[in-house]
Amino acid sequence: MGEVVPRNANVRHANGDAVLGDPDVLIQTFRRSLSPAEINAAYANPIELLPPPGANSMYLVLGVAMNLRFNTTATANGGTMYIQYGNAPNAAGPYFAVNFDPKDETYFNAAATSLISGLSPFGFVQAYKPADVNNLGLYFTNDGAAYTGGDYFIDLDFFYFKVNTQ
Repeated sequence: MGEVVPRNANVRHANGDAVLGDPDVLIQTFRRSLSPAEINAAYANPIELLPPPGANSMYLVLGVAMNLRFNTTATANGGTMYIQYGNAPNAAGPYFAVNFDPKDETYFNAAATSLISGLSPFGFVQAYKPADVNNLGLYFTNDGAAYTGGDYFIDLDFFYFKVNTQ
């Protein structure tokens, strides 16, 4: 299992005021690396990226950078990758970001040894009632079917903060 490395930055407006007027609001970042075994299992067993934030809270993700590092073997089967709230299998949870299908040779193959993709909920807006995502962790999953055979790694760099849902 990959390591979650938190890095916090107290982000303030140019005049020194805290973002959202709350002196405790922190934009947080972390990197999560996914192994080939985790990626291949993600369809039926979504991979936890961030644990549930606690009662009356949700994560507001500002963006994610995804780096797919090709090794030697492309994946087979599977479908589109998602980052979603909650651990519903087969990409059935409320999702905030969608990426591409790694089997698509246009984007990812042996000749493209690495591929960087930025995911932003602001380019792909999903609106949810706070009750729908309250206290749900963030998970990596895919639709279609389980990936098989691929031996590439994925690094995910998140920028997010936790908000109160009451």
